[in-house]
Amino acid sequence: MNSPNAQATAIVSMLQALGASPVESQELGYLRIEAQVPSTISDDLLSDLFRLLQKASDRYGHDFRKDRTSVVWAEIDTRGSVGQSASLPPTSSIVGRPARGAHVVLYTCAAEAESANRTLAALNTFAAAQGWTVIHEAYDLAPLATSRRGRTGWHAIERALRDGSATGLIAQSEQEVASRSADRLSLRTFIIDQSAFAVYLGAPPLPGPAAVWSGTYDLAPGSVRQLKVLARMRLSMRRWPGDVDAAVEVLARLAANAVAHGRPANKAPATMHIHLSFTDEGNLLIDVEDPNPSFPDAHAALSGERGRGLRDALDLGAELLWFLAPDGLGKTVRAVLPPGEGLT
Repeated sequence: MNSPNAQATAIVSMLQALGASPVESQELGYLRIEAQVPSTISDDLLSDLFRLLQKASDRYGHDFRKDRTSVVWAEIDTRGSVGQSASLPPTSSIVGRPARGAHVVLYTCAAEAESANRTLAALNTFAAAQGWTVIHEAYDLAPLATSRRGRTGWHAIERALRDGSATGLIAQSEQEVASRSADRLSLRTFIIDQSAFAVYLGAPPLPGPAAVWSGTYDLAPGSVRQLKVLARMRLSMRRWPGDVDAAVEVLARLAANAVAHGRPANKAPATMHIHLSFTDEGNLLIDVEDPNPSFPDAHAALSGERGRGLRDALDLGAELLWFLAPDGLGKTVRAVLPPGEGLT
């Protein structure tokens, strides 16, 4: 598949075969295909779909939208438009529909001014390459946990989006604007309600383990299937050289174990936090945090002598360990997968 048309045909054909109704649109030097995914699609078929998207598209994603629909999208760079706009980075995420010739605002939140100015300079370069006009840029020197309401720089950005003088927001990462998952959902709703768009380029590499993806999910069986889909997408987009199939299954075992055994003592509804990261050596760290600090027979469980789920994770090539939360109110079970090991 060496032409955009052939790539698009392959993606559209598979989506149709899965019962979806894909929609194609041409914008910003790339062809975009998106389709609402039926909830009845099996894990195996979803895996096949993401393998195709990895091969046939330049960027792809699986979005859970504010109306609770599940949408798969793919973007294919069109050869004739390379000189008109720069390709979006593979790690970028998009809310809304970017428009050619848009007026945009740039934003970052950092610990010190020098870092903020470097980020804004990079965002300016990117916006210019896309043919967008920057009408305002701002930063806040504040902890990421600071709410948008308490950020002076963000107020100017929000004002430009509300009054329509800007129709696009460019930032390094969505987490810089809204660090908590509920706040990010609110931010996405705000962007869509303004008929605007946001492009987040993806966080630059950090020293130590490099974050791939993190999120908080209900301690419920339905979360495990969602996690498998999202983990496969994130690891494929980051082109991890290890066995993605094995990593996804290891995460599923750890998450299912948290669902079964990680509820707090009072059995109240609770959540688990998932964090995937890379070490400098390329190892994948899979952390599953739950709100129950208890781990009876931990040594036996982590060595595969007790419980099927963790034994399966070991068989898939993972090294397992666990540790208590700093406040002693929860625990983390960690799997370490070296690149190149796992399922064959």
